[in-house]
Amino acid sequence: TYTVQLTVADSAGCQSNSSVEVTIVSKQFTSLSEGEKSEIKIWSHEKSLFISLDKPKEFASIAIYNILGTLIHLDELQANDFKQEIRIYETGYYLVCIIGKDRRFYQKVFINSL
Repeated sequence: TYTVQLTVADSAGCQSNSSVEVTIVSKQFTSLSEGEKSEIKIWSHEKSLFISLDKPKEFASIAIYNILGTLIHLDELQANDFKQEIRIYETGYYLVCIIGKDRRFYQKVFINSL
């Protein structure tokens, strides 16, 4: 819990103070074991990114970020989504995030769209 205080002064020198208590909650994510990592396969070919999951029901969604950290693709997974193909039209590095209930898996991928 943090206390944040704001002081505002106008050009005449009059001040006003205000404070608020802020509680920051951070969810802890666990990493995948080596066995679980082998159940996820991510690769690229030309303008496509391929994602293969042996157990898709254990994951909720796939998020893809560009090198600047901008979310460029978000896809909710269904229980039978064993393989995904996602088209990406700009050459560069991308971060793929496979999101589960309490864990996440990240992998960097290069797309060559030329």
